[in-house]
Amino acid sequence: MSQPISLQNHKSKKAALRGFREWKRLLPSLSYLDENTRLLDLPDELVLFFCEDTPKSRVLIYDLLMGIYGLGSGYEFESLPPDTVSALLDPFFLITDQIRFECLRRLNWTRPSPAAAKPIVELVLDIQDKIPPEFLEVPQITPQHPAYPLLKPNSLMEQAVLIRRLLPEAISQFRENIRARR
Repeated sequence: MSQPISLQNHKSKKAALRGFREWKRLLPSLSYLDENTRLLDLPDELVLFFCEDTPKSRVLIYDLLMGIYGLGSGYEFESLPPDTVSALLDPFFLITDQIRFECLRRLNWTRPSPAAAKPIVELVLDIQDKIPPEFLEVPQITPQHPAYPLLKPNSLMEQAVLIRRLLPEAISQFRENIRARR
C-alpha cells in the first residue's frame, strides 16, 4: 500500500522545481536545491552574488518568485502587466532583504533573522498574499560587529536604519572573506 501524499508537500516540491530551475541550469553545483532549502543552506558565493544586486542576480530572484508563483521566467519580468509587476515587488524586496540579512549573519554581525530557518519556497509562498510579521523584523546587531558599542540602537526604527547602513560595508567584508578563503 502506498503512502498518502501531502498536498502541501506536493505543491512545495512543484514550486521548488519551477523556482530553482534556472538557478540549477546556470549553477550546476546547486543541484541539491529543493523545497527544504533555506537561506542558511546557500553557499557564500551565491549569497554574495545576490547581495551585489546586479541585473543578472535580480533576474534570478525574479525567476525564483515567478517560478514558484507559476508566472513563467524571470527573464519575462519586464514584459508582465503592471499589476503583476507591482504584486511581485514586495516579495522581491523582502527576499533580497532576507538574503542581505543572511550575509550579515555569516559575518557574525547580527543574530539570525526570524525567517532564515524557513525553507525559501515556504518564505516565498508565505509572502504571496500578505507579509508575515517576521519579514518586517530586522536582525539584532551582535557584539561581534567591530563598532558594536557605538552602534547600539535605542529603538526598532534605529535598528532597521542601522542594519541597512551596514550593508555596503558588510557586502565588501563578505567579498573579502570569500576571496581570502580561495
